[in-house]
Amino acid sequence: MLACIISEGSESESIETKLYQDFEPSQIVKLVSANSDEEIGRKKMLELILVDWASVLEIEGFYTDSENEILKPSKAEEIHVLHIGDSISCGFSNGSQPIPRGCLEAFPFIARDVLRKKDMHMEIDLVAFPGISLTDPTPEELEED
Repeated sequence: MLACIISEGSESESIETKLYQDFEPSQIVKLVSANSDEEIGRKKMLELILVDWASVLEIEGFYTDSENEILKPSKAEEIHVLHIGDSISCGFSNGSQPIPRGCLEAFPFIARDVLRKKDMHMEIDLVAFPGISLTDPTPEELEED
């Protein structure tokens, strides 16, 4: 799954999160478009997050109406965090509580959003795997199924 977080300006609160799944080779994905005259000319920041673990996404390019529409990233001081975690960090549930947006609703990204609201720009690299998928079931657990 690919998440596209759309914000207005450069460091503001996100206004929309779009989720994209099941890509085909050479697929063109429209991330954002101006739906009204009011939206034309507004600056938007797009943040792409590859949510699936052990996945690879190859981006061949971005298309815009004009070259002038792509702005350089802000030179603001950034905090870079490598978060190494477990089921809680990656947004994994045993099924009793669904977490539809996975890691986007887990601690690392919630903490990032809270700090961004306080004008601290934070980038997260998340390495987290649910422990249940890292072990083989015992013979007793296999019999339960």
